[in-house]
Amino acid sequence: MLVNVFNSAEVWHPWIGGYYAWLKSFYHFEPVLRSGFIQHPKEIPVTFLSTSTKKEEHKEIREGKDAGICFWAVEKPELDAQVVLGIDLDNNHFIGRGSVVRVQPENDGCWVCVKISPEDAFTIRMAEQLCQIEHYRLDNKQYFDRNMTADEAAQEWIAKYAAQFSAHI
Repeated sequence: MLVNVFNSAEVWHPWIGGYYAWLKSFYHFEPVLRSGFIQHPKEIPVTFLSTSTKKEEHKEIREGKDAGICFWAVEKPELDAQVVLGIDLDNNHFIGRGSVVRVQPENDGCWVCVKISPEDAFTIRMAEQLCQIEHYRLDNKQYFDRNMTADEAAQEWIAKYAAQFSAHI
């Protein structure tokens, strides 16, 4: 069993606080933002249910006035494409429409940032919160050997991160 010595060690080793903050940054417990977009957890897939190459102007996105989600995808959509996204989490299926505003290619896929349509923003925000809570629960199990129920993880995550999360979708 992995023991979390950092909390007690901070009392008698002042430098450990900075080290712990640096170390904790690798675990990404709180939602990560990519230029105002919530980064969707990579272990929970987002699928393109449909795409359309109909172009629309997204000036307000590029000025940073709105936001959405950023997720990992194997297929690379066109910039400004209209997409329908599907998120499956524990037999719950969430669907949202949006516009691709950024594509950042990497070795075996790409990060895709999508502005969610106002009609679907609430649904996707709730889905993303559930995904972030599940990611938080899995990270705690993997890195700290903490077995949490979904309800325990939800209560803890909501207390720590929900206030900063809601403004980004």
